[in-house]
Amino acid sequence: MNIRFVITKTFMAGIFAGAIFSFVPALAQADVLGQRETFFVNKTYDQYARTQLDATLRHISDRLYFYTDDKYWNQLTPSLQASLIQSMQILGSDFDTHIYPQETAFWGSDPQPGIDGDPRITILLEALTTSNGGYFDSIHTYAREPGRDSNEREMISLNMDALPTNLMPVFLGHEFQHLISSYQKGDLRRVNEEVWLNELRSEYTATLLGQNSPFESSSLSRRMQTFLRAPSDSLIEWANLPGDYGIAAVFAEYLTGRYGSRILSESAKSSFAGIASLNNFLSQNNEPERFSDIFIDWMVASYFNDRLSSRYGYTRPELQGIRVGPTSQKILFSEAEIFTMASIKYWQPTWMEFFIGGNSAATAKIDMTGQAAETTLVAALAIYTDGTYEVQKINFVQGKRIIYIPLEELSGKKVQKIMLAVTYGHDAVGSVSVMPAFDFSVKASLVDAAAYEQARASETAWSENGQMIPEGSLIKHDNAEPEAYVTWGSYKRYLRPEIITLYGHLDPSKTIPVNPATFNQYAISNYVRVINDKKVYAIWPDGTKHWLNIPGEQFTASGRDWNAIFTINEAELNAYRTGVDIAR
Repeated sequence: MNIRFVITKTFMAGIFAGAIFSFVPALAQADVLGQRETFFVNKTYDQYARTQLDATLRHISDRLYFYTDDKYWNQLTPSLQASLIQSMQILGSDFDTHIYPQETAFWGSDPQPGIDGDPRITILLEALTTSNGGYFDSIHTYAREPGRDSNEREMISLNMDALPTNLMPVFLGHEFQHLISSYQKGDLRRVNEEVWLNELRSEYTATLLGQNSPFESSSLSRRMQTFLRAPSDSLIEWANLPGDYGIAAVFAEYLTGRYGSRILSESAKSSFAGIASLNNFLSQNNEPERFSDIFIDWMVASYFNDRLSSRYGYTRPELQGIRVGPTSQKILFSEAEIFTMASIKYWQPTWMEFFIGGNSAATAKIDMTGQAAETTLVAALAIYTDGTYEVQKINFVQGKRIIYIPLEELSGKKVQKIMLAVTYGHDAVGSVSVMPAFDFSVKASLVDAAAYEQARASETAWSENGQMIPEGSLIKHDNAEPEAYVTWGSYKRYLRPEIITLYGHLDPSKTIPVNPATFNQYAISNYVRVINDKKVYAIWPDGTKHWLNIPGEQFTASGRDWNAIFTINEAELNAYRTGVDIAR
């Protein structure tokens, strides 16, 4: 099927709809200066709510026809008309020599020669509402039929008022990406592209064309300020509000700063749409992350913005000042349990901040519940008094998860505050104008070391046929394989029979057989430490232990999870031979 887009820009608004069209090319016939045409227009964006208007061809460049709205034009003085003709000449030259070759090289070709058989694109300079810089409607690239008001030409409508300003090249480049996308995705690949990603690519076009340099007063600068004023906006919920464009522009800069601009270029020419097109790029380029991983990292980057990290910060110098404020903020004291809740949409960033008000306790306990259980995505950021930080990715079990964050790091550093970056993520959820929200709740408290160990031992994880599996249980495959694993949170660790005997509370005869689905929900870990010892070891299959002789921040940066560290007794540690240290 072919796809219809009605996409407006900048200041900005947009509409998306799907339809089936036939493609009937016309015979090539070049337009001539002074030619007068009647155009169908979108009354939503027209200043006078018109559905049709008359326009006259005022300028022709190598690749563009410039038609002007007669009603607007005839009200101008001759000197203003002459000035606007000059602006058309400058804009046309910019498009011919700069915008067109760069965009088609990057995003792919536009339809040539298109429905009208003419390689030139029509620019309709229209009297638009003040909130709109322009729009593109793919209906005009298909043949006119009853009920289909097509102008039968590749065209873009732009706001006449913006013509003399430096915004006009931005608007034109933005809309031209939509025209290309309509052809590349809709016509060539029969793909209905999601609005948020289509808009994100158009926002990035200004950077591609160098229009965001210098940064001050640029489109990106304005988008950044919009994002900072209201950062907690769903990336994919598209209601044509300023916040939609703000988050799209900022996320595009993070994405390309981390993976290069090819991730957007190739998504534009992919047979997949939306998140699937980005995941396909990551997979094809052997990147370990997927979109959900990137989105969590981006939430951390937008809050902390580590200028030395492309994972947890923005690489573009002008964006390294981005630091979003928390959605909620609490002070955590040892004598009180703090409860907070948020209503969160899919791919809506949310930041919950907890200051440590009383630091006598050893550990912070964070008890979380996500209403959209299977899609809950959380990262916990511990920020130390010296300005360093550690990040933990949280795996949820049946919509719940309890984590513990030591308030004193292995090196002796103390935690100043804890931030939870939270969203609901579902790859199959596409762009919609209104999206439902789901509750997410947190109970936070401070506990001492004894309470921590007791709580960990008593908590439960997955259910197997109605039987709850307590933390610290022995489990095995229900296929009669003898290997036993001990559970801890969302992790399991293999224990040799002689190691099990070192723990009086572990009874091999009570090993719980679980089905493959339950067994595989537990990720494998080989990290251990003795209680009250800050050294973390990796246990290898050959029976050797290897000290992770690395700083805490390196542990985090390497992708390791602090919740994967099992607490063991000294007898077990001494049962392993000492191997070489791990230094990376």
